[in-house]
Order: sequence, then C-alpha cells, then structure tokens
Amino acid sequence: MGQAELLYTKVLDKDPDNIDALRLLAAIAIAKDRFDNAEELLKKAIALSSSTLMLHYDLGMLYFKQNLVDQAILCYKRALLIDPLDADTKRNYVIALQKTGNLSEALRQLEEILTMTPDSSNTYQDLYPAFLNLGLLFNETLKRSEAIQCYRKAIDINPKGYEAYSNLGLILKDLGQLKESESAFQKALAIKPGHREISLNIGILYKEHGLIEQAIAQFQNILFHNDKDPLAHYHLANILTNLGYHKEASNHYEIALSNDRQDQFINSEYLLSLHYEQSHSPQEIHNKHKEWADSIEKTTPCFSRRQENKSSPRTLRIGYVSANFCNHSVAFFIAPVLINHNKKDFTVICYSDTPTNDAITEILKNNADIWRDTRRLSDLQISDLIINDKIDILIDLGGHTYNNRLQAFARKPAPVQITYLGYPDTTGLTSMNYRITDDIADPSPIADGIHSEKLLRPLKCFLCYMPLETRPTITNNKSTGITFGSFSHLAKINDTVIDAWATILANTPESKLLLKSVNLKQPLAQQRILNRFRHNNISESRLILEDKLPDIYDHLNLYNSIDIALDTFPYNGTTTTCEALWMGVPVITLQGDSHVSRVGSSILSSIGCEELITKSIDKYITKALSLAEDIHIVRNNKVSLQNRMKTSQLTDGPQFTTALETMYQKIWQSYMRNK
Repeated sequence: MGQAELLYTKVLDKDPDNIDALRLLAAIAIAKDRFDNAEELLKKAIALSSSTLMLHYDLGMLYFKQNLVDQAILCYKRALLIDPLDADTKRNYVIALQKTGNLSEALRQLEEILTMTPDSSNTYQDLYPAFLNLGLLFNETLKRSEAIQCYRKAIDINPKGYEAYSNLGLILKDLGQLKESESAFQKALAIKPGHREISLNIGILYKEHGLIEQAIAQFQNILFHNDKDPLAHYHLANILTNLGYHKEASNHYEIALSNDRQDQFINSEYLLSLHYEQSHSPQEIHNKHKEWADSIEKTTPCFSRRQENKSSPRTLRIGYVSANFCNHSVAFFIAPVLINHNKKDFTVICYSDTPTNDAITEILKNNADIWRDTRRLSDLQISDLIINDKIDILIDLGGHTYNNRLQAFARKPAPVQITYLGYPDTTGLTSMNYRITDDIADPSPIADGIHSEKLLRPLKCFLCYMPLETRPTITNNKSTGITFGSFSHLAKINDTVIDAWATILANTPESKLLLKSVNLKQPLAQQRILNRFRHNNISESRLILEDKLPDIYDHLNLYNSIDIALDTFPYNGTTTTCEALWMGVPVITLQGDSHVSRVGSSILSSIGCEELITKSIDKYITKALSLAEDIHIVRNNKVSLQNRMKTSQLTDGPQFTTALETMYQKIWQSYMRNK
C-alpha cells in the first residue's frame, strides 16, 4: 500500500465521513484499476455530500473508463444540475454523448460552452479538438451540414488549425462545391505547406471536376518532392488511362505498386487497365489477378461457416454489393433483376457504396427488400453486417472496378459468393465461388481455365438491359452524308481502333465520325485522338467530338445523329451497344479471344444480329463499308431493329430474373448437399 493510500485510510479510520479522503482514495483505486473499490468509495461520498459536483464528475469518469457510457452520462447530468456552467463536466459529457451517437445534443452542449467561455481561456482553446472530432462523427453519419458547422466553429476557435480546413475541404468536395473546397484546402496548405494528404486531395478535387491539366500538375508537383509517392503515381495513372495514354499509365501503375503493393484501389485499377490494349494475353491477365488474390487471401482470415438447417426449405437471402446503384452502366442491368425478383422465395438486400444517390438510386432502392447504406463502413464492418443479415448468396457487382469490396469478399461473409456484371474478368479470389457469364462471352472450356471462379451460363446472354428514363423517339439522321459513331469510353479507343476507323472514313467520302465520351473536350484527349487520325490522313473536319452529357435523355437522343455504331476492341462496349441498338442503330463488333472482346458478340447474338459480328479487322472494316453502301436500308430499319431488341431475351426482365433465381436455388441446393 502506497504512503498516500495509507495516510487517507488512517484519516477515514478517525473520520469515516471525510469527503476529501474518500475522493482521494477513490482516485488511487482508479489508478490501480480497482474499479469496484473506487465506485464504493465515491457512492459513499455522494451519499454524504450529494451537492458536491466533483464527486458526480469523478464517478462519471470512472464509469466512462469502464465503457459504461450511459451511467457516465447520468453522472455528468447530475453534476451539471449542480453547476450548469462547469466546462470540464460539459466537455466530458460531450465526449460521452458522441460515444452513444447523440451527436446533435453533443453539438448543442459544445456551443453552450463557447458562449460561456472567454476567447482567451485555455478551456476555449481546448474545444478545438472537440469540435474537430464531432465534425468527423457527423460526417461519418452523412450529416454534412452539421459537420460543416463543427469545422467552422473549430476554425473560429483556432484559425491556425489546418485539420479543420482540410476536413472542411473534404466535405465541400463531396458536395461538389469546387471553389469552396479548393479555398479550404489552400488555406490548410498555407498553414501546413507541403502536407501530403492535403496536396493529394487538391489533385483529387481537380480530377473529379474534370480539371485534368490542373490535376496532373498537382500530382506531378507531389512527385517533385517525393518521386516514389504511390498515390500520386496512382492518380496520374488513372487520369492517363482514362485519356487513353496506356503506356504512360502503365509506368505510373508499376511505380505505385512497387512502393505500395497492398493498396486495394491501386491493384484493382491496374488489373482493369490491362484489358484496354492487346499487349497482354488472357492467360497473362489471369495470372496477374491470381497474384493479387493470393497476396490478399494469405493475410485475410475467412469467417467460419454458420450452421444450416437442411430439413426446412426457406426464403433465400440474396445480397447485392455495388458502388454503382445510380446513373451508371451497372444500374441498367441490375434494375430488371431487382424489379422482377420473386419476393415469395427470395429476400433481396442491397449493400450500397454509391457515393452520391440520384433518381435511379431511388428506383433501385424501392425495389429492394432491404437497403443498406454502407458508404462509411470498413471491409470488416460490412462483412460483419452481411453475416448478421444471414446472407445465403452474396453477389459482387463490381469486380476490380473503383470502390470495390473484394477484400470483404475475401473474408467469405456468405456461404456462397458470386461475381457478376460489373467487371469483365475473374476476380482471382478462391473465396469467390462463381462468375455469371454465357457461352459466347466466355466459351467453354477455354474460359474456364483462366478463371478462379466456376463459370455459370444460365442463359444465351448473361445480360438483361432496361432503360430507366424517358426514351427519345427514333428519328433518322438528317445529314446527307453517313455518320459513324462511338460513345465508348476514351480508354477503349486505342490506336488500333482509330486506324480501323480512319480506313472506314477514307473509303466513305463525305462521311463523318461522331465520338462522345467523358473528357473528350480535354486538350490532352483531343490531341491524342486528332493526331492519330492525322497520321492516317483524316482531317479534323471529319470528326465530331462530344463530351459526356449530364442528361440520359439527351445522351440517348444523340444516337439519332448517327447511322452506324462502331464498337471498340479489344474492349467492347456493353451499355453503349445496348443503347445504340435500343435507338435503332446497328453496331459492328470485332470478336476476340476473351470476355472483354466478346461481350458485343453476346449482345448481338441475343437479338439475332449475328451478321454484325466480325472476326478480323479487315472484315470489321468491310462490314462497315457494306452497311454504308446500303445506308437507306439501314435508316429505314431503325424502328424494326429496336422492336427486335424489345422482343428479345436481352430486355425480357421477368424471364431473365426467373432463370437467374432458378440458378440461385440450384446453387444453394448444391451447397447444402455438399456441406
């Protein structure tokens, strides 16, 4: 027993009701983790002097130390009844409120402290981290206006606090407020020059708002100070990939990975980038996916299997995981599945990492049985949620696309896991049981050998398309000359594709080519495209370049300006092919030897347009010239082409969903038999 403890014990022997001795002995007990002893001493002191604020305060601190937060809050409330202006009690009360999630009351209490505390006091300055932390909590719960309020208060308290400016900039960035966000970041950087995270966020802000040249300059400036920074290399690689500069992008990806092999997004974006050109064979791409997956699965523990009751049939719980439940390509193919799903035999739970919800999000949300907003959850947290939801079959809709959850799938939170739709290749994970495809996109047995998943081929085409907005009326192109077109992403338009298109234009006098893609108005993008066409002696006047249109109706209506759509290769279009056919525009595709270069064939075969599938670049060019010779027939057949699509499996949501869910039942039955 320490000297102080011995002294206070002797005091209590002589005077059992000595409040100071009781409180000081309790403090010693707390320091030695004798919590029961401390509680007994403080309760005795309170019984003797219930109006002493510090006794209630100390008991609250004791409970909070033991994570008994609700009991701590009661103690702080009792203390504040004695002195509503005690700043220390209020501050700890706020921390406890934050812990319970009562953020609104925590904010109210902090603001009360501000009103009663002189600006020059230490207590006032101590509130900076409190407002900072509360802002983070509000932001995590997507209460952004309250978070902004907290950060502005923090800045008022400490104008030199770069963290508050930086966090404010992040929220304003997420809200799409470019100038305000940039201003906050620049103020943070002025306080903390050269700060890596703030500098990166400025570059990301520019990138997200299409200020590509500023973004490139920002990331290059970071590399000037640290030429191995993996995230700066990653963002440069991502920008260059999206502009179609694949060789330059590959260099940056390789440097990024050499300095951070574990980063999920760097790895996934790199794996996706391998598909845009023909410099890698399907087997080489498969090997890269397996290499990544092996490194992840070595360090990621799988959850243990839950016990299943084999005797009682029940409703199957199906989970869909996506960051694209919005105006995105994935939505137009998952919508018919959600809208037509069998509510009697299946419960559908959607796990949405969608950054910004929109009208299409609402359509999808209204057709799910349960909707989980998982944007703020870690991979471990979403895995726990999936386990608690007792998901039977979990479906990944992202693969290695941006913001994916493959590290959660690696934990095997569901007994059966399937990858589908969003990515044109294997995930590489052994924890992913199946991948849904078809015989044309992934012919057996060749495709089976380059997948870690077992391939499922339930229908002739693995896709079902549903336009989700008002659709324009089909009209004919009024131009006297022929207009070819492609609305594929710039990353898919490589030099080989441009060379083929240039040959088509050279052999069809007065024809034009309409290209539409995000970033197509960027000088760097236009420079690459135009230079390649000039290399093929095609004048800039033959090209019409359009950037992304924000409205889906306007986007679809632009198909009325083209006569013949030209697919990209080796990475075919998917949504753009379906959109063109829906608007009555024939699409010429070049079939290759992997999923990315065969999806166009799958779509065209599903509506009986096999004559538009070609097997070589020469035949691709010949088919385009052949259609151009019969342009009047092509234009007159637009409505009939749309009708052919409307009556095909490709748009038959009920039939497609029934086949898909029948397959789910068979998979589950197989799982139960083999347990």
